[in-house]
Amino acid sequence: MTFTGIAILALTLITSDFSGEVSHATTMKSCPSIQLQSKSKPGTQVHIQTTAEKTILKIHCPSGIDHAVLKRTVDHWPKSMEVQLHLSGLESFRVHLGQTFIQWNVSSTGERVICTIRNGDQQEKEITSESPLFAEVQIVAKKTQVPLQNGYFKILLPEELLKGSSETMQMQWIDFYRN
Repeated sequence: MTFTGIAILALTLITSDFSGEVSHATTMKSCPSIQLQSKSKPGTQVHIQTTAEKTILKIHCPSGIDHAVLKRTVDHWPKSMEVQLHLSGLESFRVHLGQTFIQWNVSSTGERVICTIRNGDQQEKEITSESPLFAEVQIVAKKTQVPLQNGYFKILLPEELLKGSSETMQMQWIDFYRN
């Protein structure tokens, strides 16, 4: 095997999730235009990375319940932000930007997703795919059954939401409601 062949093999191993599928290599770098302002639990990790196409927030939360506050350091939010929630379930994920609150709820079977919105003092209402503030929740895992064993919930935040002028964005998540 030549040196080039070894390098290609090593790149394949690095970009594989060991499920047999290989992802495309993408250059990731830190994102100085967004800073993590706060989170409440010490075990929670929020990694903010950027590619040429989008900003990616990777959230790992062993306790399953937490929140984070992000602050932009430039004049606007990125056009495209993908949130990857590495949780076993997603009973609730809420984003608050300015006067807009959007919430996603994934059923414990993973088969139904409800997306709701509340603007200011208005009552919360369900939104559908026709709304520019709607976003799908995608389960990225070899086995998409909830509770997830190895995988995450992926949400591409609506571009319309990211047009907001607020300098801070709050996120809250709950994997499963507890009694």
